Amino acid sequence: VMAEGKSDYKEIFEKDKVIDVEIDIDEDDLADMRDYARNEEYHAADITVEGVKVENVGIRTKGNMTLNSVTSSDSDKYSYRVKFDKYVKNQTLLGLDELCLNDGYSDASYMREYLHYEILRALGMNVPETVFCNVSINGEAAGFYLVVEGLDDTFLEENFGENYKNGNFYKMDEGASLAYKENENYSYADLKVGNDTDLSSSKEFVKKLNDVTTGEKGDIESFLNVDSALKYIASNTVLCNYDSYNGNMHHNYYLYEDENGVFTVVPWDFNMSFGGFGGGGNDATIGIDEPIASGNIEDLPLINKLLSVDEYKEKYY
Repeated sequence: VMAEGKSDYKEIFEKDKVIDVEIDIDEDDLADMRDYARNEEYHAADITVEGVKVENVGIRTKGNMTLNSVTSSDSDKYSYRVKFDKYVKNQTLLGLDELCLNDGYSDASYMREYLHYEILRALGMNVPETVFCNVSINGEAAGFYLVVEGLDDTFLEENFGENYKNGNFYKMDEGASLAYKENENYSYADLKVGNDTDLSSSKEFVKKLNDVTTGEKGDIESFLNVDSALKYIASNTVLCNYDSYNGNMHHNYYLYEDENGVFTVVPWDFNMSFGGFGGGGNDATIGIDEPIASGNIEDLPLINKLLSVDEYKEKYY
Protein backbone atom coordinates (compact mmCIF):
# COMPACT_ATOMS: atom_id res chain seq x y z
CA VAL A 1 0.00 0.00 0.00
CA MET A 2 1.38 3.39 -0.93
CA ALA A 3 2.11 5.90 1.81
CA GLU A 4 -1.04 7.79 2.68
CA GLY A 5 -1.56 11.50 2.41
CA LYS A 6 -4.96 13.04 3.00
CA SER A 7 -5.59 13.67 -0.69
CA ASP A 8 -4.17 10.42 -2.07
CA TYR A 9 -7.66 8.98 -2.31
CA LYS A 10 -8.45 11.51 -5.05
CA GLU A 11 -6.53 9.34 -7.52
CA ILE A 12 -9.27 6.71 -7.12
CA PHE A 13 -11.77 9.22 -8.48
CA GLU A 14 -10.19 9.87 -11.87
CA LYS A 15 -13.13 10.20 -14.20
CA ASP A 16 -11.90 8.42 -17.31
CA LYS A 17 -12.18 4.84 -16.10
CA VAL A 18 -14.41 2.37 -14.34
CA ILE A 19 -12.65 1.15 -11.20
CA ASP A 20 -12.86 -2.22 -9.43
CA VAL A 21 -14.22 -2.65 -5.92
CA GLU A 22 -13.93 -6.10 -4.37
CA ILE A 23 -15.80 -6.97 -1.18
CA ASP A 24 -14.78 -10.04 0.84
CA ILE A 25 -17.27 -10.84 3.58
CA ASP A 26 -18.17 -13.90 5.62
CA GLU A 27 -21.01 -15.75 3.84
CA ASP A 28 -23.15 -15.73 7.00
CA ASP A 29 -22.69 -11.98 7.36
CA LEU A 30 -23.56 -11.49 3.71
CA ALA A 31 -26.72 -13.55 4.09
CA ASP A 32 -27.64 -11.62 7.24
CA MET A 33 -27.04 -8.27 5.52
CA ARG A 34 -29.31 -9.27 2.62
CA ASP A 35 -32.00 -11.04 4.66
CA TYR A 36 -32.31 -8.14 7.09
CA ALA A 37 -31.36 -5.34 4.69
CA ARG A 38 -33.83 -2.86 6.18
CA ASN A 39 -31.97 -2.97 9.51
CA GLU A 40 -29.01 -1.21 7.82
CA GLU A 41 -26.71 -3.01 10.27
CA TYR A 42 -22.94 -2.84 9.84
CA HIS A 43 -20.94 -6.01 9.15
CA ALA A 44 -17.19 -6.51 8.93
CA ALA A 45 -15.58 -7.05 5.54
CA ASP A 46 -12.30 -6.61 3.67
CA ILE A 47 -12.55 -4.19 0.79
CA THR A 48 -10.12 -3.77 -2.09
CA VAL A 49 -10.41 -0.64 -4.23
CA GLU A 50 -8.25 -0.57 -7.36
CA GLY A 51 -5.86 -3.05 -5.78
CA VAL A 52 -5.61 -1.24 -2.43
CA LYS A 53 -6.92 -3.55 0.30
CA VAL A 54 -8.32 -2.40 3.64
CA GLU A 55 -9.22 -5.06 6.19
CA ASN A 56 -11.95 -5.12 8.82
CA VAL A 57 -14.06 -2.24 7.54
CA GLY A 58 -17.76 -1.69 8.21
CA ILE A 59 -20.31 -2.18 5.43
CA ARG A 60 -24.09 -1.87 5.52
CA THR A 61 -27.04 -1.57 3.17
CA LYS A 62 -28.29 1.98 2.61
CA GLY A 63 -31.06 3.94 0.93
CA ASN A 64 -34.68 4.78 1.40
CA MET A 65 -36.85 4.09 -1.64
CA THR A 66 -33.84 2.31 -3.11
CA LEU A 67 -33.64 -0.07 -0.18
CA ASN A 68 -37.37 -0.75 -0.08
CA SER A 69 -37.55 -1.45 -3.79
CA VAL A 70 -34.66 -3.93 -3.74
CA THR A 71 -35.94 -5.62 -0.57
CA SER A 72 -39.37 -6.19 -2.10
CA SER A 73 -37.97 -7.49 -5.40
CA ASP A 74 -35.99 -10.63 -6.19
CA SER A 75 -32.84 -8.56 -6.71
CA ASP A 76 -30.02 -8.44 -4.19
CA LYS A 77 -28.27 -5.47 -5.76
CA TYR A 78 -28.28 -3.18 -2.76
CA SER A 79 -26.63 0.17 -2.28
CA TYR A 80 -23.95 0.12 0.41
CA ARG A 81 -22.22 2.47 2.82
CA VAL A 82 -18.62 1.61 3.64
CA LYS A 83 -16.90 3.00 6.75
CA PHE A 84 -13.19 2.26 6.77
CA ASP A 85 -12.85 3.38 10.41
CA LYS A 86 -15.94 1.62 11.77
CA TYR A 87 -13.95 -1.03 13.67
CA VAL A 88 -10.37 0.25 13.41
CA LYS A 89 -9.89 3.77 14.73
CA ASN A 90 -8.51 6.24 12.17
CA GLN A 91 -8.27 3.57 9.47
CA THR A 92 -8.72 4.96 5.95
CA LEU A 93 -8.43 4.08 2.30
CA LEU A 94 -5.60 6.37 1.16
CA GLY A 95 -6.97 9.04 3.49
CA LEU A 96 -10.67 8.43 2.79
CA ASP A 97 -12.83 7.39 5.75
CA GLU A 98 -16.14 6.63 4.07
CA LEU A 99 -17.70 5.92 0.69
CA CYS A 100 -21.07 4.93 -0.74
CA LEU A 101 -21.75 2.41 -3.47
CA ASN A 102 -24.93 3.49 -5.24
CA ASP A 103 -26.79 0.91 -7.28
CA GLY A 104 -28.38 3.25 -9.84
CA TYR A 105 -31.89 2.60 -8.54
CA SER A 106 -34.58 3.66 -11.05
CA ASP A 107 -31.97 5.21 -13.34
CA ALA A 108 -31.22 3.01 -16.33
CA SER A 109 -28.82 5.68 -17.64
CA TYR A 110 -26.70 5.59 -14.45
CA MET A 111 -25.98 9.26 -15.23
CA ARG A 112 -28.38 11.34 -13.15
CA GLU A 113 -26.41 11.46 -9.93
CA TYR A 114 -23.02 11.61 -11.63
CA LEU A 115 -23.97 14.50 -13.93
CA HIS A 116 -25.65 16.55 -11.22
CA TYR A 117 -22.58 16.34 -8.98
CA GLU A 118 -20.25 17.13 -11.87
CA ILE A 119 -22.27 20.19 -12.90
CA LEU A 120 -22.14 21.50 -9.33
CA ARG A 121 -18.42 20.73 -9.15
CA ALA A 122 -17.93 22.79 -12.33
CA LEU A 123 -19.81 25.62 -10.59
CA GLY A 124 -17.26 25.47 -7.76
CA MET A 125 -19.53 23.93 -5.15
CA ASN A 126 -18.40 21.66 -2.30
CA VAL A 127 -19.54 18.26 -3.55
CA PRO A 128 -18.30 14.70 -2.95
CA GLU A 129 -16.03 12.92 -5.42
CA THR A 130 -17.62 10.34 -7.74
CA VAL A 131 -16.46 7.54 -10.05
CA PHE A 132 -18.11 4.52 -11.67
CA CYS A 133 -17.11 1.03 -10.58
CA ASN A 134 -17.68 -2.68 -11.01
CA VAL A 135 -18.37 -4.38 -7.69
CA SER A 136 -17.63 -8.00 -6.88
CA ILE A 137 -18.69 -9.73 -3.67
CA ASN A 138 -16.75 -12.84 -2.65
CA GLY A 139 -15.43 -13.16 -6.17
CA GLU A 140 -18.81 -12.90 -7.90
CA ALA A 141 -19.77 -9.92 -10.07
CA ALA A 142 -22.36 -7.85 -8.18
CA GLY A 143 -22.98 -5.16 -10.76
CA PHE A 144 -22.18 -1.66 -11.97
CA TYR A 145 -22.24 1.09 -9.32
CA LEU A 146 -21.43 4.72 -8.73
CA VAL A 147 -18.92 5.36 -5.94
CA VAL A 148 -19.72 8.55 -4.03
CA GLU A 149 -17.35 9.92 -1.41
CA GLY A 150 -19.00 9.81 2.02
CA LEU A 151 -19.77 13.14 3.68
CA ASP A 152 -17.61 12.53 6.71
CA ASP A 153 -14.39 13.81 8.27
CA THR A 154 -12.25 13.40 5.15
CA PHE A 155 -14.73 15.35 3.03
CA LEU A 156 -15.04 18.10 5.65
CA GLU A 157 -11.27 18.50 6.03
CA GLU A 158 -10.77 18.60 2.25
CA ASN A 159 -13.51 21.19 1.74
CA PHE A 160 -13.53 23.26 4.90
CA GLY A 161 -9.96 23.00 6.20
CA GLU A 162 -8.21 21.26 9.05
CA ASN A 163 -10.14 23.21 11.68
CA TYR A 164 -13.44 21.81 10.39
CA LYS A 165 -14.14 20.26 13.80
CA ASN A 166 -14.62 23.77 15.22
CA GLY A 167 -17.82 23.86 13.20
CA ASN A 168 -20.97 21.75 13.02
CA PHE A 169 -22.18 19.45 10.25
CA TYR A 170 -25.83 18.50 10.00
CA LYS A 171 -27.67 16.04 7.77
CA MET A 172 -31.05 17.55 6.99
CA ASP A 173 -33.66 14.82 7.18
CA GLU A 174 -37.15 14.69 5.72
CA GLY A 175 -39.19 17.80 6.51
CA ALA A 176 -36.19 20.15 6.78
CA SER A 177 -38.04 23.13 5.31
CA LEU A 178 -36.20 25.60 7.60
CA ALA A 179 -39.52 27.37 8.20
CA TYR A 180 -39.72 28.89 11.68
CA LYS A 181 -42.50 27.45 13.80
CA GLU A 182 -43.26 28.10 17.45
CA ASN A 183 -42.64 24.97 19.55
CA GLU A 184 -40.88 23.21 16.65
CA ASN A 185 -37.96 21.11 17.91
CA TYR A 186 -36.24 21.02 14.49
CA SER A 187 -35.29 17.39 15.06
CA TYR A 188 -34.82 17.09 11.29
CA ALA A 189 -31.29 18.43 11.82
CA ASP A 190 -29.12 15.39 12.51
CA LEU A 191 -25.73 16.45 13.92
CA LYS A 192 -22.95 14.39 12.31
CA VAL A 193 -19.84 16.32 13.40
CA GLY A 194 -19.47 19.07 16.01
CA ASN A 195 -20.57 20.02 19.51
CA ASP A 196 -24.05 21.41 18.86
CA THR A 197 -25.72 18.45 20.57
CA ASP A 198 -28.74 20.49 21.69
CA LEU A 199 -29.07 21.85 18.12
CA SER A 200 -29.08 25.43 19.44
CA SER A 201 -26.89 26.64 16.56
CA SER A 202 -29.12 25.12 13.91
CA LYS A 203 -32.25 26.49 15.61
CA GLU A 204 -30.62 29.93 15.74
CA PHE A 205 -29.87 29.64 12.01
CA VAL A 206 -33.51 28.84 11.23
CA LYS A 207 -34.68 31.80 13.32
CA LYS A 208 -32.23 34.24 11.70
CA LEU A 209 -33.11 33.05 8.21
CA ASN A 210 -36.81 33.58 8.87
CA ASP A 211 -36.23 36.96 10.53
CA VAL A 212 -34.64 38.44 7.40
CA THR A 213 -37.10 40.88 5.81
CA THR A 214 -38.37 39.37 2.56
CA GLY A 215 -37.06 41.40 -0.38
CA GLU A 216 -34.02 42.62 1.56
CA LYS A 217 -30.56 41.13 2.06
CA GLY A 218 -30.35 42.24 5.65
CA ASP A 219 -27.46 40.47 7.38
CA ILE A 220 -28.05 37.14 5.66
CA GLU A 221 -24.47 36.90 4.39
CA SER A 222 -23.20 36.94 7.97
CA PHE A 223 -24.76 33.51 8.60
CA LEU A 224 -25.39 31.96 5.15
CA ASN A 225 -23.06 31.14 2.25
CA VAL A 226 -25.60 32.52 -0.23
CA ASP A 227 -23.76 31.21 -3.30
CA SER A 228 -23.96 27.63 -2.05
CA ALA A 229 -27.72 27.91 -1.57
CA LEU A 230 -28.31 29.59 -4.94
CA LYS A 231 -26.27 26.97 -6.82
CA TYR A 232 -28.09 24.15 -5.07
CA ILE A 233 -31.54 25.65 -5.74
CA ALA A 234 -30.70 26.58 -9.35
CA SER A 235 -29.32 23.14 -10.18
CA ASN A 236 -32.41 21.46 -8.73
CA THR A 237 -34.58 23.74 -10.86
CA VAL A 238 -32.70 23.27 -14.14
CA LEU A 239 -32.17 19.54 -13.68
CA CYS A 240 -35.69 18.90 -12.32
CA ASN A 241 -34.48 17.41 -9.05
CA TYR A 242 -37.44 17.38 -6.70
CA ASP A 243 -36.31 14.72 -4.26
CA SER A 244 -34.68 17.70 -2.57
CA TYR A 245 -35.27 20.90 -0.61
CA ASN A 246 -37.26 22.15 -3.62
CA GLY A 247 -39.61 19.15 -3.45
CA ASN A 248 -42.21 17.82 -1.02
CA MET A 249 -39.71 15.98 1.18
CA HIS A 250 -37.47 19.00 1.91
CA HIS A 251 -34.36 16.87 2.40
CA ASN A 252 -31.22 15.48 0.71
CA TYR A 253 -28.87 18.26 1.73
CA TYR A 254 -26.47 18.92 4.57
CA LEU A 255 -25.52 22.16 6.28
CA TYR A 256 -21.99 22.91 7.46
CA GLU A 257 -21.61 25.73 9.97
CA ASP A 258 -18.06 27.07 10.10
CA GLU A 259 -16.43 28.51 13.22
CA ASN A 260 -17.70 31.98 12.25
CA GLY A 261 -21.30 30.80 12.26
CA VAL A 262 -21.71 30.83 8.47
CA PHE A 263 -23.80 27.95 7.09
CA THR A 264 -22.94 26.35 3.72
CA VAL A 265 -25.32 24.09 1.81
CA VAL A 266 -23.74 20.72 0.93
CA PRO A 267 -25.83 18.79 -1.60
CA TRP A 268 -26.54 15.07 -1.45
CA ASP A 269 -28.38 12.27 -3.26
CA PHE A 270 -29.19 13.06 -6.88
CA ASN A 271 -30.39 9.69 -8.16
CA MET A 272 -33.82 11.23 -8.79
CA SER A 273 -32.46 14.22 -10.69
CA PHE A 274 -33.42 14.88 -14.33
CA GLY A 275 -37.10 14.40 -13.60
CA GLY A 276 -36.75 11.03 -11.90
CA PHE A 277 -38.94 11.83 -8.90
CA GLY A 278 -42.63 11.10 -9.35
CA GLY A 279 -42.04 10.17 -12.96
CA GLY A 280 -41.16 13.76 -13.85
CA GLY A 281 -44.70 14.57 -14.96
CA ASN A 282 -45.02 17.71 -12.87
CA ASP A 283 -41.49 18.98 -13.34
CA ALA A 284 -42.29 20.64 -16.67
CA THR A 285 -44.94 22.83 -15.02
CA ILE A 286 -42.75 24.14 -12.21
CA GLY A 287 -41.78 27.76 -12.82
CA ILE A 288 -38.25 29.07 -12.56
CA ASP A 289 -39.31 31.93 -10.30
CA GLU A 290 -41.08 29.58 -7.86
CA PRO A 291 -39.01 26.39 -8.15
CA ILE A 292 -41.00 24.35 -5.66
CA ALA A 293 -42.96 21.16 -6.29
CA SER A 294 -46.03 22.19 -4.29
CA GLY A 295 -47.27 24.32 -1.42
CA ASN A 296 -46.29 27.88 -0.59
CA ILE A 297 -42.93 29.40 -1.39
CA GLU A 298 -43.19 31.28 1.95
CA ASP A 299 -42.82 27.92 3.69
CA LEU A 300 -39.39 27.37 2.08
CA PRO A 301 -37.40 30.37 3.33
CA LEU A 302 -34.09 29.29 1.80
CA ILE A 303 -35.69 29.77 -1.63
CA ASN A 304 -38.15 32.54 -0.77
CA LYS A 305 -35.77 34.88 1.07
CA LEU A 306 -33.02 34.59 -1.54
CA LEU A 307 -35.12 34.83 -4.70
CA SER A 308 -36.97 37.87 -3.32
CA VAL A 309 -33.71 39.87 -3.51
CA ASP A 310 -33.00 41.21 -7.02
CA GLU A 311 -29.24 40.75 -6.77
CA TYR A 312 -29.60 37.11 -5.69
CA LYS A 313 -32.30 36.45 -8.29
CA GLU A 314 -29.90 37.65 -11.01
CA LYS A 315 -27.21 35.34 -9.67
CA TYR A 316 -29.69 32.47 -9.58
CA TYR A 317 -30.70 33.18 -13.19
